[in-house]
Amino acid sequence: MVLLSGAIDGEDWSVNALVNAAKADHGFTMDSRVVQDLFSVMSEFDPDERRAWLSFTTGAQRLPIGGFASLKPPLTIVRKDGGDRALPSCMTCTNYGQSLPVLFSPLSPC
Repeated sequence: MVLLSGAIDGEDWSVNALVNAAKADHGFTMDSRVVQDLFSVMSEFDPDERRAWLSFTTGAQRLPIGGFASLKPPLTIVRKDGGDRALPSCMTCTNYGQSLPVLFSPLSPC
């Protein structure tokens, strides 16, 4: 069921929910274009993409009760150096949900 809040299966993946629950660190701020683009893309994920992303970043296929705000430690987006050959990575034990290259673009092919 899709609710007007943008929640599917009780999980809120809206840009607002992501901004309020996540943090940026190690070279990024919450105002960084890369972080904003990531949240925009994530907010448009379908349920299968959400499960795959959560599995990749946290090791679980669902968010805890309370959603992103309940992740301990919080979802953290950090800068990853390495130029145009760097790929996104994660550290599930710290919920470093994405270590993103600076050149990340929502239009980049995977």
